[in-house]
Amino acid sequence: MYELENCAKNWETGYFNLEGTSLDVSGESEQTLKNKKYRKARTFLCPDGKERLFEKHAKERQFNWRIYFFPEVSKVGMRKVIIGYVGTHLPSVEYPT
Repeated sequence: MYELENCAKNWETGYFNLEGTSLDVSGESEQTLKNKKYRKARTFLCPDGKERLFEKHAKERQFNWRIYFFPEVSKVGMRKVIIGYVGTHLPSVEYPT
């Protein structure tokens, strides 16, 4: 998962792009995000005191882990990637347990 860190370090313009990396990245399904319980499980308190929905995640399939992240561009143009969760697969509509 060092690729995620390296992409964040090198992110200078535009949107946060992970294309061309070996990372297996996806977003949550619309059905999972519409479900209040599953949406809440993907909402994390950030260092600035704001709660944000982290729907993008990188998959570590060997251990069935996920790294949920939130790319953010501040009002002054500073870019950072906030990590909201690292751990086992979170429940979803398709995988409720």
